[in-house]
Amino acid sequence: MSALLDLEIDANNFRETIQLHLIRGIEEYHGLRKAQ
Repeated sequence: MSALLDLEIDANNFRETIQLHLIRGIEEYHGLRKAQ
């Protein structure tokens, strides 16, 4: 049972990490476009 819980937590962390990277990437992309 705890193994399933660990998997669920990993999936949530994974999703949050991807969202953070996406947001950071989008912000950097917009920053680069403004700089040009």
